[in-house]
Amino acid sequence: METINHLAQIWWNWMGDMLWQVSLFILIISLIDLITKSWLWPQVRHALWLLVFIKLIIPPTWSLNTSIISHLRPHVEERITERLIKPASVSARPDAAQTPSLPAGTQSAGTPALSSEQPQGRITLTGALFLIWLIGVALFFALLSLQMIRLRRWHDQQKKREIPTWFYDLLLETCHKIGRRRLPAIVFHDKAKTPAVYGIFRPVMLLPANYFDHLSPQEAQHVLLHELAHIKRGDLWLHGAALLLQIIYWINPLMIWVRQQVKHVR
Repeated sequence: METINHLAQIWWNWMGDMLWQVSLFILIISLIDLITKSWLWPQVRHALWLLVFIKLIIPPTWSLNTSIISHLRPHVEERITERLIKPASVSARPDAAQTPSLPAGTQSAGTPALSSEQPQGRITLTGALFLIWLIGVALFFALLSLQMIRLRRWHDQQKKREIPTWFYDLLLETCHKIGRRRLPAIVFHDKAKTPAVYGIFRPVMLLPANYFDHLSPQEAQHVLLHELAHIKRGDLWLHGAALLLQIIYWINPLMIWVRQQVKHVR
């Protein structure tokens, strides 16, 4: 329990500060995006939202000399300590002023000894929150791993399906046009409504099962340019990193909003 409590305190020194700092930063970014989204370039808005993920990997103790909050925080904590902790300690012993001092090692009858130390063998509130966070991270990682395994199994079953020759030639031409040498794998699915790409190390293009029934070569080229641009620009890597950070900081519900906005602007 002592080890858990010690680790929990280290965890909370990071997570506690990061929780309120990132939440405040998300509110500021959301306000800026709301004001400027009608005229600001999507590339700039995308970079603006990515600053939230960059903030998540910067230690919360880092601050500039011009930071207002870093200068105000010590004074605020001092005021909180004076108003909450000190009155509580005085009220715990109302007869402290009337009780004469006793020799060392003695204790007045009927007055329990007060100790500020944590009882041995008990978990603290911070330790309980730390264990809940660990369980949540393990659960989300397990769900993500299960989905990736199912997707890989389904992909192995679908990859033998052939594609029309004209579409393959168009895929080669489009990859050459955008400067990409490696072709993505093509798979089909009955439940897919629109084309999409997934995978980080081996990108895969997902297409609806009846995709070529009513599709002209010009429309197919627009689709290929769109999906291949996601791969070339590194959106799949950014998506994976954002998902990883959301799992680590799952206790902050605003991370769901951030990832939705990044996906929308992208």
